[in-house]
Amino acid sequence: MTAETATAPAVRAHGAATRAQPLRRVLWFFPAAFVVETILGGPAGLRAAPSRYILFFATVLSLTLLALRRGRVRPRVLRALLAVLGFLAFNLAWATAIPTVHGEDLFTALAEIRAILVLVPVVFFIAATDAGDAPVRTMQRIVIGGATVLATLQVVIWAAGTLAPAAQLVIRFGLGWLYRYQSMYIGHMPDGFYRVFWICTLWEMVALFWLPSLRGEVRARGLRALILSAGLLVSYSRGLWLATGLGGITFLVLRTRLAGTIPAPARLVRRVVVGAAGITALAAAAGWDQVSIRLTSAFNSQDVSVSERLRQLPYLLDLWDKSPIFGNGYGAYAVQHVRDVHAPFSYEYTPAALLAKLGLIGSLVFWSFFIALMATAVALAGRRQPLDTAVFAGALVAVLASSLTNPLMINFVGMTIIGCLVIQWASLVAGPPPARGADG
Repeated sequence: MTAETATAPAVRAHGAATRAQPLRRVLWFFPAAFVVETILGGPAGLRAAPSRYILFFATVLSLTLLALRRGRVRPRVLRALLAVLGFLAFNLAWATAIPTVHGEDLFTALAEIRAILVLVPVVFFIAATDAGDAPVRTMQRIVIGGATVLATLQVVIWAAGTLAPAAQLVIRFGLGWLYRYQSMYIGHMPDGFYRVFWICTLWEMVALFWLPSLRGEVRARGLRALILSAGLLVSYSRGLWLATGLGGITFLVLRTRLAGTIPAPARLVRRVVVGAAGITALAAAAGWDQVSIRLTSAFNSQDVSVSERLRQLPYLLDLWDKSPIFGNGYGAYAVQHVRDVHAPFSYEYTPAALLAKLGLIGSLVFWSFFIALMATAVALAGRRQPLDTAVFAGALVAVLASSLTNPLMINFVGMTIIGCLVIQWASLVAGPPPARGADG
């Protein structure tokens, strides 16, 4: 056999791979565009952008094609795929079988869980990438970049509205048109603070936790951390502040425990001083007294937002009492207390709402899924990837803590964030990819 004959198959394979690159780029465009759109587009999407549902279905189709091109499912990702598929099946059962038993409207039940279908493309993403490290890093960079743009926009709006009151009407009209007047808060709070918040701010919190995962770019990370923190600050959301703090504690504890060593005293002191100085400077710029009072008011039952959530509790407990074991299914709501006529199933007091809808058994399964994500990540990847495991755990705790007092699990923003975290988890528990040829 001549050298030319021996190298011919390799040349043909290289040519086929080269020709496939443009198609792969086109197929990967839709998942990236969908994530960016959920970061910048709000709960329902931008008025001037393509429909979110078009992007969603294009994402499902493109990831399906990528998964089919890759071939069979690798054993290393089977655990992750089964876990996500099981969670999807569980939610579909409580959105179809349980409401049918109770004679509830299936359309309303399916409307409540439509965002959970975001986990469908997550399944195909894991299968298409073999839970590889490089695709997860790319996803994290896209999220961090998009969240930084969003935070910059929100800080600019806050500065303009605070320093130039005459611009406030223009800001409200412009954002209202762009976001189709969907749920957001742009304006003065009772204490005078000019608040800039919509649900997409949640991405800024996740991006802040993911920043340490980026290798190198120390100065860029510091600047991004400052911008993201400022975005969280002007959101004036006590829930996000407390959730970020709880996630940060989780990150620090796990980072130290999994690494097995305590950081050098000088480095630790420097990080604490720089972080404290940055937070203090941001709070002082926004109004230290207002920020501190706002934070402590989260524990005051007389606060309007707190009392409203507490007011939902007896109605939800009455609903749960009708079916305490299996719940009333998704779509169920207390007719005596409807918070949103367009989405009557939506309640801010998430633990009680899930208890009423899923019952004791369903609630146990629901929360156990997320506990299992963290436990398996720590057990299987903690020693091998201590930083990434701590980053994942901190972000997951922060997102779950945020969801306790907001219905984040029933909109595309919240569930897309959950989907991205599940992808990161799949990469952690799958372990490093096998040597070339070892896995077929």
